[in-house]
Amino acid sequence: MIAAERNEKLKLIKTDFYDGLIADLMNAKAYSLSQIIQSEKAREKFGDDVKDDLISMEIFAHQLKMDEFRAVWKELIGEEEPKYELT
Repeated sequence: MIAAERNEKLKLIKTDFYDGLIADLMNAKAYSLSQIIQSEKAREKFGDDVKDDLISMEIFAHQLKMDEFRAVWKELIGEEEPKYELT
């Protein structure tokens, strides 16, 4: 197996692991732990994904962290230029 293929598969496994762990923690209403895992996933730099931003907003909303919620909201929707093209 070529190194690039191996790295891509490892990245996919890590992404799936983080996503599954965050989903399980959210189902258990462990929002503080979900936030920690979400920030660890962001530090891994898997790339921008609107799903991750929406999960972050959900975590912040459940914890009533409105400043953090607004920061992600402004990044997504943006007052000037949205992060993603919304259709």
